[in-house]
Amino acid sequence: MPWNLVLVQLGPSKPRHLFANLSHLIDLFPTVQIVVVYDDAKLQKRISRDFPQIELFKFDGSQNEGIWSQSRLNFQFRKGFWRYSTERLLALEQVHELRPGHGLLHIESDILLFPNFPFESVTSGNTLAWQTVSESHDVAAVMFSPSLAHTEVFSNKIREKLADNPYLNDMTLLSQIRIENPSLLTTLPSWNSDWGMPIAASARDYALITDEYSAYEGIFDGSTIGVWLTGQDRRNNGGRLVLHSDFPGSLTDTSLLSFRIDSNGNLWAKAQGMESPIFCLHVHSKNIKLFRDGYRKELGAFCELSSTKDRIALGFSPSAFWQWLKPILPAFLHLSNYVRFGKRIFNQQRGRI
Repeated sequence: MPWNLVLVQLGPSKPRHLFANLSHLIDLFPTVQIVVVYDDAKLQKRISRDFPQIELFKFDGSQNEGIWSQSRLNFQFRKGFWRYSTERLLALEQVHELRPGHGLLHIESDILLFPNFPFESVTSGNTLAWQTVSESHDVAAVMFSPSLAHTEVFSNKIREKLADNPYLNDMTLLSQIRIENPSLLTTLPSWNSDWGMPIAASARDYALITDEYSAYEGIFDGSTIGVWLTGQDRRNNGGRLVLHSDFPGSLTDTSLLSFRIDSNGNLWAKAQGMESPIFCLHVHSKNIKLFRDGYRKELGAFCELSSTKDRIALGFSPSAFWQWLKPILPAFLHLSNYVRFGKRIFNQQRGRI
């Protein structure tokens, strides 16, 4: 079945890592048809100019305004991050309608694909597929839909869940859809069962991250391996690049692994004497050097650092620090917060007398 590789970038942000990743994908996979979904004219102009071979699709989100008017997510955070990370899942339905006879393979814009990415194996599936991260969180870092009918069912379930619970984000939403519709999808493997069961994983959850391994003989990193190995977004950590820290509740334990890059530029992970290829990596830090031609050197440096399992904080970015500080700055400037804090300390001291 023919298929398209789809990336979605909604909202006013024009991230540098998206453009770097598009260059990486074109260079590495020149025969893959890439579609970028957008809703911002400036983004469309930039991609048209720099990547004329990429197909563009303008998303119309007007029919979703009722959903977002009821949402209780913080849409002020990073220019609407929580809205757009969820709305991109609904955007897949519109772009899939262009080619109803095609499959649709979606990746997030900060997912680094390696030369051995198994496109044929993934796109030959007959169910929806994505990754499980924790007991209550899934990710569509890499997501496949074999048909428009599957995408329509998926979109309808998203709308139903958001109508029932306005506090859901894309990760909790995906998790609930998976739990309630086990026949609708499979989970792409994010762990090799020969590496042993991480402490956080129950037998049921362990099956979700390992059962499909034999179908691919490799790992699809939805978030945790890339976050541990190449760092968290600096905006989450006061401008510092934090390495060797898993997300809370992660079903995987990246600290158990050692890493190497082969001569073809593929990443491998090893534990308990068993080695597996990592087909893709979540570059949560948005490090654009990892999407450039020389990514092997940059990634190799992170592999060397991974020999120590200690948590590491590297460098400092003033702009990332400001973006970290800006959302919490009102709390520092609001006098009433200091008054409440002073009263609490006074009452605590008085209680000791």
